[in-house]
Amino acid sequence: MIKRILQSIKGDRLLKQGLVDTNYYLLAQVGSRVIGLLIIPIFARLLTLEEFATYDLFILASSFIVLLGGLGMDSGAAIKIAENKDDTVALHSLLFTTLFVSLLSIVFLWLVAIVTWYLGFATNDFNPYLIHGLFIYTILYQFNYLVYNFIRWLGNAKIAALINFTSYILGIVGGLVCMLIWKSTLANYILGAIAGSTIGVILSAYYARSYLAVRFLPADHFKDLLRLSLPYVPTYLSSYFMQFVDRLLITSFFGLSTLGLYALVNRVGQVVTFTLQIISSGFRPIITVNYATEEGQGLSRKIFTGYWLATVPVSIISILMSPLIINIFGGDKYQMAIPVLPYIILSVWLLGSFFLFGFGYQIKRKTIYVTLITFMVVVLIYVLSLVFIRTSGMIGIAQATTLAAALGAFLYVYISERLYSFKYSMKLMMLSIFTSVLILVLFDKWQS
Repeated sequence: MIKRILQSIKGDRLLKQGLVDTNYYLLAQVGSRVIGLLIIPIFARLLTLEEFATYDLFILASSFIVLLGGLGMDSGAAIKIAENKDDTVALHSLLFTTLFVSLLSIVFLWLVAIVTWYLGFATNDFNPYLIHGLFIYTILYQFNYLVYNFIRWLGNAKIAALINFTSYILGIVGGLVCMLIWKSTLANYILGAIAGSTIGVILSAYYARSYLAVRFLPADHFKDLLRLSLPYVPTYLSSYFMQFVDRLLITSFFGLSTLGLYALVNRVGQVVTFTLQIISSGFRPIITVNYATEEGQGLSRKIFTGYWLATVPVSIISILMSPLIINIFGGDKYQMAIPVLPYIILSVWLLGSFFLFGFGYQIKRKTIYVTLITFMVVVLIYVLSLVFIRTSGMIGIAQATTLAAALGAFLYVYISERLYSFKYSMKLMMLSIFTSVLILVLFDKWQS
């Protein structure tokens, strides 16, 4: 059987191309994410639980602004690139238009925040300088991300990986250096991150110089771009709103110190997200371009089968490794977060299937369905959290997230298959999800 699989891989052109592209992203992502992971233990030990919670909220706020200001054009642009990959003028116009509109939208949100401050709607402890830092940092990040996304969907994995690596490293290292040189405060981290990200913008512009030109999309093409992009906005926002909601519930019921515990667990859980994003960065563009061929569909089925076969081992490993992981990343003051980690890892893994599958929504241009599914997941998490949090505490929110993620992942793939079938094994997916959730529940009951 192993020999047959190896022969299948050897003869699969798209699979080999995907593996090559994945290697580029892997090298860039591993280098940058390793540094990002190393910062977590440093922050967790330098900062109090409350301060770490504030740092987590700052990062989430920046992500929220990026998604709101981006108008979903990173996903809409992917479809337009696939449709116009040989039209150089259209590609130039697409990149400039997405950059201009997205950055202008973020500036508008910045002005709204300033007006809110001057009209007195903000609280007394509101720091306008921190808000300015947040928006400047976010604008720089968004420029780097949009250039990276454009180059990635063009299929130039090497340059895209280089842009992603340099921009991420410069921002995060700049922030850490300022914290170590001066006082360990969030303000110093932001100043350093802004300085590093500015250098990253210059490098990103250099790498993409052949595509940067002051040229807008024609009105009809821009309307089509927005029609493709805007349905993704509620989907993206609801995903991040989900994180704001659970943090709001934790803060309301338990305070910032408990939020610090939960924030650490979520940061550790991002390791799973980063891994799935790396795989998706290499394979999804290839499958999207070749979705109508048996070769492209066959590659997607191989990934689907491997993904869901790995779900049960992921659950078991997360249970066994949680004490060690928490000790490494957080230390003694984060021990109460140990039973929460397996639920977070599994929920992130289940929701990570959104990165790798669901091609039917793009192919049939039914991305609004993704919005509805994600909104359902958010509502379900909120409702279940209100129930479980009263009986299980902080872990109840993690349990609610896992159950909602399981249902959302299944519906996401099932409906996509109804729109455009890749002949996935839905029975395998259902069995993997059920077994993994059952393992966590039984282990939690045994522990208690």
